[in-house]
Amino acid sequence: MDNRRRKIINSSTASDNILKYINEQVFIKIFEPHDVNGKEQLEDFFEQTKENNNVTSEFGCTWILLEKKEDIYKAITLGQSQNIRNELLGIYRDMQSISLSSDKTKRKYYRALYEKDTNLCFYIVDIDLYMNIYWNNYKDDSQNNLFYEISKDYFAEATLAYFTGAIDWNYSFGGMDKRFYFHLLDILEEKQKDFKEQ
Repeated sequence: MDNRRRKIINSSTASDNILKYINEQVFIKIFEPHDVNGKEQLEDFFEQTKENNNVTSEFGCTWILLEKKEDIYKAITLGQSQNIRNELLGIYRDMQSISLSSDKTKRKYYRALYEKDTNLCFYIVDIDLYMNIYWNNYKDDSQNNLFYEISKDYFAEATLAYFTGAIDWNYSFGGMDKRFYFHLLDILEEKQKDFKEQ
């Protein structure tokens, strides 16, 4: 069992990466408030989300929650789910929670985020566009296609968690996202070692 802990990337590099993903449309905006009334707009967004039918896909969807101050973005958390609506409403319940009887730390954290004078933004990840950065030797045949479709959202979640420095993200113990996350760390450590030896 891999007992290593998460590594947090430098915050400036993480912010640059996020901006790059937004500019290259790897991150597709589903909610970002204007400069004023951010909290009211967030409320409206969640109310509209409640009324929507479940949005599901066969394999899943990767999403990310960002905090924006002026033109600086900070990743709060991200995840992948077949039902993004339920994921977003779960975060909203934590933000609205007054009873802190269970999962106190997470609820306090999201409640504090909600109370802060800051803008929270939700984006969906264009996984295929993101994957083209890493999977450029991918060959389109039926077997490869199955492996690709099943694993790409876990890969995107784990690697984006690293490259964006997501504060409140953690891998599922024993899950595919954990395996991808530490596989990435192994690759980065190997590259660093090769660079030092040159």
